[in-house]
Amino acid sequence: MEEWQSYHEMKDYLKLYKSTPNQLWTGRNDGDEVNVQRWHQRIKVLDLSKETLPQLLPSENGIAIAGFACDEGVKRNKGRVGAKNGPLEIRKYCVNFPVHFDEKVSFIDVGDIVCDSPNLEESQNAFSSLIFDLLKAGYTPLLFGGGHEITFPHYLGIRKFLSLDKKHSKLGVINFDAHFDLRKPEESGANSGTGFWQIAQHCKENQLDFLYLPIGIQSKSNTPLLFETAKQLKVETIIYEDCDFSDEAFYSSLSKFIEKSDFIQLTIDLDVFQMIFTPGVSAPAATGIFPDIRFFKVLKKILESGKVLSFDISELNPIHDINHCTAKLAASLAYEFCNHNSII
Repeated sequence: MEEWQSYHEMKDYLKLYKSTPNQLWTGRNDGDEVNVQRWHQRIKVLDLSKETLPQLLPSENGIAIAGFACDEGVKRNKGRVGAKNGPLEIRKYCVNFPVHFDEKVSFIDVGDIVCDSPNLEESQNAFSSLIFDLLKAGYTPLLFGGGHEITFPHYLGIRKFLSLDKKHSKLGVINFDAHFDLRKPEESGANSGTGFWQIAQHCKENQLDFLYLPIGIQSKSNTPLLFETAKQLKVETIIYEDCDFSDEAFYSSLSKFIEKSDFIQLTIDLDVFQMIFTPGVSAPAATGIFPDIRFFKVLKKILESGKVLSFDISELNPIHDINHCTAKLAASLAYEFCNHNSII
């Protein structure tokens, strides 16, 4: 009890924390044998306000699901709100996935950091602290947004973790997105469109390499100024028209970026896909990437590099979803991550 109290007092983010309801992880049961189990049978739901986060041994592997239930970044960005309910919605469509990963992998759900106020920055700081704790404990975070304001705290949590070895590892950020998200914060503060500008500034202030690869960028979704900003920051951009996932030039660009990165932060904004597949996002696009077998081969290539430290999926807006297809696609991305991640 004394140990738990000490742990609790140290975790300032717990005041913005909400555990996942146990009843959410219920579904079809074909038996308890390992070869018929589904995710809801394998996952352990932790309430960090009552339990300590189990520390994995160096020889052990684990995946930790965490959410950033937040609308404030999208609201500041003048987008349509509703992404706050995204983390729980994605979980719902993960429940009945069959377990195809090793039974030795620790699989946990640690709940959400919730932004119920206009104070986005406080929630982002809390979320970055949670990510740091997960990485330090030996887990690979699988993160559900919320808006794309998830990216900056995601980055800060990774950076804090990497600083533990006292050297500046080269962190590459791969972002599947229709938008650069390189806008400077306005008077209202940072928002869902400023995350990568904030990362660039953090790198500059700390003399770190800004390694950013956005994939799927659309000219109709970004001003000339944003393209100029990307050029000034030496961002290697793969625009939507060049997203031919069967083309050698595409794979060459992707491979070069992976090779020069020691670790990778992977983020997918669901608005990178054509709106017929993702109507339930903050900013749906008439044109976009098709989430077909070619796309999933690209995702697999990134994951099999063994360099992905953490992965977030953002911008699911259940209010505007149709037949839950956006939520199901988001869940499918999570499924592929668990199946193809190098720890499996």
